[in-house]
Amino acid sequence: MFDLTLDVIVAVLPAVIAFLSVVVGVKLAKNPADESHRPLWWTIVGLSIALVGFTPWQQAQARRAHEAESSSLQSEIRELKGQVTESKGQTLELFGTTFQRLDWIVNTSKSEAQKEAASAVKKALAPQLS
Repeated sequence: MFDLTLDVIVAVLPAVIAFLSVVVGVKLAKNPADESHRPLWWTIVGLSIALVGFTPWQQAQARRAHEAESSSLQSEIRELKGQVTESKGQTLELFGTTFQRLDWIVNTSKSEAQKEAASAVKKALAPQLS
């Protein structure tokens, strides 16, 4: 909430300063000797100084929030990479076991159809294993 308030202040303050500058200009154009513009002029100076202070503060807050979000995303990415690596290892292990079974079928089966089917499956799976 504080970050949002700071963002709004930094975004709106230049418009307020510009509006007050126009009001001071109009007052001076109507009557240069009139001193009623002085409080507005000091308000413009004060708001400008405040804006100079708020802007770096707001940028630092935004930078901290971005770094926290980035750090969180990096840890999630590392976790997902670990899960993918683990899953890949399990898949390769499963393929290896399947290959061993197919070898066993090819070597021990008495049926020529089973041998051909096992060889065909083994040939189809071979590119996936590498």
